[in-house]
Amino acid sequence: MFDQYGYQPAPTLAEAIEELRPIYKEHFPLLAQDVITESARKILIQDGICSNNSEGGGSLAEWFIYVNNFKKKLDDNDL
Repeated sequence: MFDQYGYQPAPTLAEAIEELRPIYKEHFPLLAQDVITESARKILIQDGICSNNSEGGGSLAEWFIYVNNFKKKLDDNDL
């Protein structure tokens, strides 16, 4: 699926949470599933990257950059 500009949209909020879940588990293995879900939901809504965001969200390419930067921030801060 592509938007009117020919870009594939970023995942929906639910899809994005599931994509971030393994990263959370890797860096914070003791977090409960509901805590991971709520934390990821808050961050993703705040950052507005998801395709079902009220602002329209970003592209799939922007999503991959976002995930890479998310991992990098955790690694850089030894989390």
